[in-house]
Amino acid sequence: MPARTKRFLPKGVIENLLQWSLTSVCLALFPMLFTYIGALMTGKHLEPGFDGVIRAVSSRGELLIVAVALLGEAISDMLKRSSAKNLKLSVGGFVCLLPLILCCLFYAQIQTSSVPLNQNLILLISNMAIVWAICVGAACKFLARS
Repeated sequence: MPARTKRFLPKGVIENLLQWSLTSVCLALFPMLFTYIGALMTGKHLEPGFDGVIRAVSSRGELLIVAVALLGEAISDMLKRSSAKNLKLSVGGFVCLLPLILCCLFYAQIQTSSVPLNQNLILLISNMAIVWAICVGAACKFLARS
């Protein structure tokens, strides 16, 4: 009879996180992949290296929309379980909803601005938002399953 081992993670969490990263995260990034392929096909001049790819596909705030989708899913995951609902609502509001609203507002500003905006600032904020959304989304997936 095998000895009982303690699990660090509850059963199914790793599978859930893997499924989420392969579906929600990867599929949400597909439009940017197609934008890059389109830029290559039309002969648009792209800067070399990884920075050039990022600049080509997210210089208009596209990553903000992906972050909004992932944060929205994170809020949904936090609300699925009824235990500690008040705590989840307050944490979810601060950690998920506030950044979601800020991403929406910044994206709207980028799209409607009549003056050119600083591309480096857009990329910096977009990159921070997507990293935040992925980390928070993974944490919410973990907490929803535990």
